[in-house]
Amino acid sequence: MHRKNLSETHRSSHLGKRTQIAAWKPAVALVLTFAPLSGQAQEAASEWDFGLTPYLWMPSLNGDVSPGPRAPTLGVDASFSDLLDELEIGFMIAGSATKDRFGIFGDLQYFDFDSNASTPGPAFSSAVIDTDILIATLGTEYVALATQTSELKLVVGFRYYDVSIDGSLRAGTVPGREVSGGDEWLDGIFGLRGRSSVSEDWYVTGWAFVGGGGSDFTSDVFGGFGYRVSDTLDVVGGYRYFSVDREDGDGFVYEVEQHGLLIGVKFKL
Repeated sequence: MHRKNLSETHRSSHLGKRTQIAAWKPAVALVLTFAPLSGQAQEAASEWDFGLTPYLWMPSLNGDVSPGPRAPTLGVDASFSDLLDELEIGFMIAGSATKDRFGIFGDLQYFDFDSNASTPGPAFSSAVIDTDILIATLGTEYVALATQTSELKLVVGFRYYDVSIDGSLRAGTVPGREVSGGDEWLDGIFGLRGRSSVSEDWYVTGWAFVGGGGSDFTSDVFGGFGYRVSDTLDVVGGYRYFSVDREDGDGFVYEVEQHGLLIGVKFKL
């Protein structure tokens, strides 16, 4: 797809912002990749316990996006199969480190995909957009309630977003054109994470986070089941809902909901 920015001024501003984070973005990815897995129940121990979870999330996506000034707000409504057909690259991995009642966790998601979008009014007939998304989460957790079979953790952390949108607007009453833009922002998040055993090998698990800051509001909810394959390996599956509502005041809009099945493999290190 041939793309050109909304204006030279906008392109310079956007490239400048992205250049500022380019040096430390790989460091964020490395920390979250090797920082260990999602919070699972841990008995008190004198040493740190680590884990790593690559996972597959299969969400549908719907909402409104706009790359910036002079670009219309575009409506996106795509199923997971639609996104999979147009996915250029994507990966998801989570990690945690725990000791006694305290823990550190991280989550890293990256997607680059194309999707069709609707346009308001007759000016343009439709649009195709290329969306590039990095979402990195880092936080701490504390076991506030624990029994022999269950535990509940309090969670607080930060979530960083880097979103770029390149769009091709198809002609309607006016000629078609290319638009491009993006934004980066940071949210604070807090919430709960829990787990409860239902048998020797099976357990229910989930989390519920809310937050904001750069976003007006964001939420992240998961519920599912886990199965202990061995002392060092679990399989977890369930359903995840994620939303974010961001308007930067300069025309960039990212108001999106993602929801769908998630399955992951936990390696306990």
